[in-house]
Amino acid sequence: MRKSPTLGGLPTAPSVQVWQDTTTARGANFWAPELHPFNGRWYIYYSGGRVDAACCDSQRTHVLESPGDDPLGPYTYRSMLTGSNLTPGGRLIDASPMTPNGTLYLLGSGFVAGSAQSLVIAPMSNPYTISGSIFSRISSPTLSWETQGGRWRCSGTGGRS
Repeated sequence: MRKSPTLGGLPTAPSVQVWQDTTTARGANFWAPELHPFNGRWYIYYSGGRVDAACCDSQRTHVLESPGDDPLGPYTYRSMLTGSNLTPGGRLIDASPMTPNGTLYLLGSGFVAGSAQSLVIAPMSNPYTISGSIFSRISSPTLSWETQGGRWRCSGTGGRS
């Protein structure tokens, strides 16, 4: 991670490793890190998988917490965020906290009770704890263009993505 008082200073700011994890349950396949401030602390939300498993069914969402207002940390592991109704085994990826109307929620991508991969949401009691253990499905792929297989890339004018 880099920190600079100006946007132009980021390319030359020193790069700082803010976290390293070799824990078997979450030490591989790091995806989709997000940095969020709450109540004077910084939180990093990321998807991580098992070191001893093939990608990707073991991916779960994890949270790191800083002790203060410096986004460079240091960070402490706080928790894994999952729900009892997420399958297989609590899989949740690409999660992001949000606070509509002042209430904290976690939004992510998961499978609810064997459904197609869907957008799911759950209330949170703090930035690292789900309130209860149930996620609600808010959107599922049902139209043909949403369920086509293969990889797709969005391109803008001049081939920009």
